[in-house]
Amino acid sequence: SCVEGLGGLVNLQTLSLAYNSIYDLSGFSRNVFQTQTPKLSKLDISDNRLASLDQLRYLEDCTVLKTLILESGDEFTNPICNHPSYLAQVRKVLRSVEVLDGHMVTKYPTNKRTRPPPAFTPAPRELDRQQQQQQAL
Repeated sequence: SCVEGLGGLVNLQTLSLAYNSIYDLSGFSRNVFQTQTPKLSKLDISDNRLASLDQLRYLEDCTVLKTLILESGDEFTNPICNHPSYLAQVRKVLRSVEVLDGHMVTKYPTNKRTRPPPAFTPAPRELDRQQQQQQAL
């Protein structure tokens, strides 16, 4: 999904949109805020489906954004967090950000391991059926 309906919220300071399957941040562009600079200082968009570093450009007009959370440490992190130039791109595009994913940008862990995508876990009923089938053998 994409972020929508922010046009009249120029005084919004904190916004959490975690766990919403968001893949498009175009709702943060300046024309959405009717040429006013948004006052958003903390944004949590962790655990969504952001796959392209280009999506960060939609946050450029959030010039007072100090805290950005794209990765919570959960297994369902945004795919962009695993990109090799993730930190460099955030620093380049979002110069006002001081805290990224709970770390000071200047002390962000550079040796972060790239995690594989989460493994498929069957629904509980399916697990029960699989266990019953194995016991029957």
